[in-house]
Amino acid sequence: MVLSWSRPRSGWPRLRARRMLTDLQQQLDNPAVWLILLTAIVVYALLLDLLLARRRDAAWRHRCSLWAPGLRTMLGALPLLGLYGTVVGLMDTFAQMALDYGFNPETLATGGIASAMYSTQLGLLLVIPGWLALAWLQGRRRTAQVKALRSGRAARAAEATS
Repeated sequence: MVLSWSRPRSGWPRLRARRMLTDLQQQLDNPAVWLILLTAIVVYALLLDLLLARRRDAAWRHRCSLWAPGLRTMLGALPLLGLYGTVVGLMDTFAQMALDYGFNPETLATGGIASAMYSTQLGLLLVIPGWLALAWLQGRRRTAQVKALRSGRAARAAEATS
């Protein structure tokens, strides 16, 4: 038995790139992907605005406490939107199979389910760093609050001694 290594045909990279572009185009047709991206952009813009603020005064602490529940809710919605996208993708896959091929397990396993799971992956991928950033923001808010309380007590103690 002789093993030989053959080089891929010259059209192979172009075929793969074309298939990747087609897959990306299919993903962008899913409305859940756009909802996930829009929600993530809003959440990360708010988180960055709060995290990169220079002044950590009472107004900043108030803004953080006002936005924290909304940020938590929007971050919690990202995986659910991903699940919604998976359901939409599976429904599209089954509808396309019914129109074109009938029930073909190869088509279901290779293209349909893989493309339907993309939105779930996207939702999970975007929520985890958001939760970490939100936890960091809440820690910074607590630290600023403790410093403000300590400086207020120190000021009251200085007034009492003078």
